Amino acid sequence: MQYRVLVYFVGILLVIGMIQCANPIPLTGGEKDETPPGLDSTRTTPNMQTNFEKQTIELAFDEWVQLNDVRNQVVISPPIEPAPEINLRGKTVQIQFDETATLRENATYTINFGEAIQDLTERNPADNLRFVFSTGDLIDSLEVEGIVRDVEKNEPQEGVLVMLYDNLADSVVRTERPFYFAKTDETGHFHIQNVRADTFKVVVLDDQIPNYTYDATESIGFLEAPIIVPDTTRKELELTIFKAEEALNVLDIDTTQYGRADVLFNKKIRLEELFFKYENIPNTLFFEASKDTLHVWYELGELSNWELHIRQDTLWRDTLQVTNKGKQKFLSTAQLEPYKKLSPRQEVNPIKPLVLQWNHPLASFDTAFIQLYQDSILVEQALDITIDSTAMNRKLNIKHKWKEDSTYTIQLLPNALTDIYGIMLKDTVKQIVRVQESKALGNLNLTVIGLDSTQHYVVEVLAGSDAVFERFQVKEVSTFKTTLEKIKASTYSVRIVTDWNKNGYWDTGNYDLKRQAEPIFTKQLEALRANWDLEAEVNLVEETNKKSE
Repeated sequence: MQYRVLVYFVGILLVIGMIQCANPIPLTGGEKDETPPGLDSTRTTPNMQTNFEKQTIELAFDEWVQLNDVRNQVVISPPIEPAPEINLRGKTVQIQFDETATLRENATYTINFGEAIQDLTERNPADNLRFVFSTGDLIDSLEVEGIVRDVEKNEPQEGVLVMLYDNLADSVVRTERPFYFAKTDETGHFHIQNVRADTFKVVVLDDQIPNYTYDATESIGFLEAPIIVPDTTRKELELTIFKAEEALNVLDIDTTQYGRADVLFNKKIRLEELFFKYENIPNTLFFEASKDTLHVWYELGELSNWELHIRQDTLWRDTLQVTNKGKQKFLSTAQLEPYKKLSPRQEVNPIKPLVLQWNHPLASFDTAFIQLYQDSILVEQALDITIDSTAMNRKLNIKHKWKEDSTYTIQLLPNALTDIYGIMLKDTVKQIVRVQESKALGNLNLTVIGLDSTQHYVVEVLAGSDAVFERFQVKEVSTFKTTLEKIKASTYSVRIVTDWNKNGYWDTGNYDLKRQAEPIFTKQLEALRANWDLEAEVNLVEETNKKSE
């Protein structure tokens, strides 16, 4: 019995030993291996072949290797359909062509392995491994390289395709795979090697599907004119990529609440791009855009119903049908109140008004019911109060000659305000105000030079990463100057849009319309310190040239 147990135990040890011998595992201990795996040329399919015929390509290595992320790391140009299978057999990587795959005549193919092949110990990738072959009599040796940046942020784009087509038709991006292509690295740089002498259409694509063809949901970029290879005047291509704007569509219309209709669109909207046509006209009407929603504030008056037709460009998007259903219930229950809960203490710039926003558009106010206290003492001086029509009458601006480093209390008594529905303020509203000190603020004197006097621009001062602090439309001048007084000490940036279509906003491109995205330039300014005047000058020509170097 003991003899049988011993034989059984020894047998298990032998099986474990055989398994370990058949499956190499990384070694531990000793000095770190930093040497990448190398090819064994005696057992590897010869590289740089001409008149190549379809066959299994074998890459034999001098150590055990592993495959890593083959789908994304291995790039074959021109693309082969179906894609070859890449497998590992011991120390040998095999590239096997499908029986149905057809290679182009007189074409040079490159297989870039990226970091797909790594050693077992330290995952060192094979260094710059490329396999090149030609189905013709020679290996093409020309090159195309450059950099790709996102047009909005001017940041290098990693992992996007730069594609060359020998077919110059615009439709080729949807109907054919490219003749040559490469992926950009982490610096946005691309390098297409072994290119033949020819004329090519150049397209950049963030191929999310991926199928090497353009889908309207994908980001794209293109050169307006084909390139000629070789072109001795071109050293490096500067390419940008953008996402085309979706067509505007109405997703939903909510008219359940009397006095306000909400129209939900599929994307962010701008009032300047929408046009309206009416069937009957309400007594009062305001339009407000909030991201992807159009708020329509209305008061029917004596009307029982009305229709609003919404148009963008030449296309009618939808029709809004509104009746006075629910009006009496709304008037009996609705209250006029601040739009959001008031903060315990609101800071006010010494040269700016106090702004209070309300849940309904305002129609009027009565200064007899609006009081201002400074340190508990009633201020007798008349206040300069206006309803802000640029904010759909929902903001009340209260101007006063504020005393710096002081505390005020603004008090709106019942009946101080009346909205467009005739609803009056019911409860007293109080807001404590703390006025900032000028010495805690700074002045920004901004000058932008190098503008094209035949162009229109949008100049934005940004606070933080992307928040627009001030915005200016600049038209047909070579120099623009402005001063922002008593603003928060902070770091600001300037963003300049070349407004080709003169609509006052940045517009993306459209491949089908052969329209490039409008250029954007952004520069961070020197930090603005408290009680300081910052002189900031931006030379658009010099800075743009510097960015492209």
